[in-house]
Amino acid sequence: MPHPAGSPPCKNIIVEVICHNKIDPSYYTKFGHYCDGVNSILQGEPHQGDRLLVSGRWVTDLDETEPQQHRHAPWNEIHPASYIKKL
Repeated sequence: MPHPAGSPPCKNIIVEVICHNKIDPSYYTKFGHYCDGVNSILQGEPHQGDRLLVSGRWVTDLDETEPQQHRHAPWNEIHPASYIKKL
């Protein structure tokens, strides 16, 4: 898949695992009900360097929640992950 304009290519895939635990009510105030409808399954605790089978939403992270001067360049990621299995 092509990377967003202006961002360097990367050999890794970023996966945000945000819907596997009970959601703090303050999260809804800031981000809305993002995890609604995500039935997350985590099979085996992953560690740095593990090979994983991951599924979820493929999105471009624009870092829009931060002030402009603190934002990173856009990148593609799986966010939120709905299924993770350690291989």
